[in-house]
Amino acid sequence: KLPGEFVVSDGDEGGPLTNGAQHRGTLSPGDLDGWTFTATEGEPILLRAARLTGHTTWFRPRLHLYGPDGALIASGTADSHDNAINATAPRTGRYTVVVAGHYSGYTGDYALHFLKLPGEIVVPDGDEGGPLSADGSHPGIITVGDLDAWTFNAAPGDRIQLRLITTSAYPWMIIYGPTGTELGNVNSTTFSRTAVAELTVESAGEYTVVVQSWYLGGSGTYELQLTMAAASASGSP
Repeated sequence: KLPGEFVVSDGDEGGPLTNGAQHRGTLSPGDLDGWTFTATEGEPILLRAARLTGHTTWFRPRLHLYGPDGALIASGTADSHDNAINATAPRTGRYTVVVAGHYSGYTGDYALHFLKLPGEIVVPDGDEGGPLSADGSHPGIITVGDLDAWTFNAAPGDRIQLRLITTSAYPWMIIYGPTGTELGNVNSTTFSRTAVAELTVESAGEYTVVVQSWYLGGSGTYELQLTMAAASASGSP
């Protein structure tokens, strides 16, 4: 029942979410796993839940996001075993994510990926993300339902180019400014394996690039390249 405190039973999964981390769970028949986090009004919220084990057709973990007042904000679709929500916090407070099976009676394991911006982001062991170096290439792996968060610092007037090249998953980049404002959203609607974003920085601070698969269920290796031209430099990145 939402809102309010709820108990996570011994041997079950749920509880506080860590920003940037991957949380594992198992859905038994009739299971409802409740996870929580706090957000400030206007902050972007990214969630993806992917099947790890279970029936390859009918076990589909589905996401439901509830606000501090208990109102349903968004639900993921049932089209895939990789379920996603991109939302904006409508108010400040504690949010609840409920993971449940879309089809009754099917069980399995899932991975829940969570990102909220701005703020400190944890890069789990064995995952990719963290600081980007200018004029460098950064390799990574998109697993099913993955959200990789990379960061860089820039000053007003700096010109930025980000290039994401994948081997199999169609690439998707979302760029956020220091306050969490979305500045760019580039995907592979042309079925290319490369996505490119360019922007001129207006505010000093830390910027975040979220790498994921454009199509639900996609996976594969990638390279993320950052090119930065300082405000005093001439030419384009």
